[in-house]
Amino acid sequence: MKTMNCPVTKFIDSKMQRFDPLWQAQNGVGGLRSRYYDKTGVAKYREWRGLHDTMVDYRAWLKNVMSMAAMVASAPIPCLKGFWEYRWMGSYLGTFMFIDRLFEGYRGPELVIAHMNMHAIVQSLTKKIALVLSHDLRIGGKDSDKIIPVDEVMPPLFLTGFKDLIPIPLQTLPEWGYLFETLGALCRVLEIKAEFGARVHEAYRTGDKTALCAMLTELDETLVRLERFHDAYQAQWMQENKPHGFDVQDIRLGGLMQRVKTCRARLEDYCAGRLDRLEELEAAQLDFFDHGKRCAEPVATHWGQIATANIVYMTMLW
Repeated sequence: MKTMNCPVTKFIDSKMQRFDPLWQAQNGVGGLRSRYYDKTGVAKYREWRGLHDTMVDYRAWLKNVMSMAAMVASAPIPCLKGFWEYRWMGSYLGTFMFIDRLFEGYRGPELVIAHMNMHAIVQSLTKKIALVLSHDLRIGGKDSDKIIPVDEVMPPLFLTGFKDLIPIPLQTLPEWGYLFETLGALCRVLEIKAEFGARVHEAYRTGDKTALCAMLTELDETLVRLERFHDAYQAQWMQENKPHGFDVQDIRLGGLMQRVKTCRARLEDYCAGRLDRLEELEAAQLDFFDHGKRCAEPVATHWGQIATANIVYMTMLW
């Protein structure tokens, strides 16, 4: 039936439009974020897009569920073992939430086309995961000389002439999943930390005490993410190396965590009025790139020399 001319559809839409986040935004009574629990990415309910588009979205959701069910049905034992062996496999359970967030606000043809493309990805990936887990020796799979790992940016078309070979993105191979857990955890730390120092200096320089106080919660989150990175990196280290040497990483990351705690304590004292200034933020910063201002020679690859501007160790001359 044609949605634009169907009186039933029009009637339902008129009654339900107050639940449409686009309608809410236009009428100043909410928006796309209204259906989420505060300070989370968890939705209270699915997005209402009008009767027709909601049904389009729901049918696409069912198709993706069926693709994931088909993956498990095609190799039930390997899939169950894979979920147990590889923690990152659990991230695929969030696929539906990811798709919902990705297509927020989509309506009409753009929603249909977006779901068509996403379903092609889900369908292809689920088949590849089932195939890889079935041949994963770590969980009792059968060896195969037909699977060729390639980088995910390399088009499988390059192997079209080799019909007996199966190209699999290296990033999806369970054997190497722990590497991406470590890198992902590191990226989540840097998401906050990379520019944090520059932002703190700028806020202090401009006297923006409100911004400085808001950064306290960012430091709390940084500590949580550092702990997760430490755990992921330790798991990678113990799988690839002898335990000897990880004490250095404990010192590095442990020192960083304590510095974050100290930074937070100093900022909190300043925000609470217990300190009238922060001396460490008043010191003149040297120009790392030496734009007409002489500074120390960059030694960015040597942690022992960049962990602090102060002296960690010194060579004794006798």
